[in-house]
Amino acid sequence: VKPWVKTSLAPGSGVVTKYLEK
Repeated sequence: VKPWVKTSLAPGSGVVTKYLEK
């Protein structure tokens, strides 16, 4: 499991979405 995937499951999923949009 990649670190960003773990974050996506966390309340900060919005941050991951922004990161993927980059």
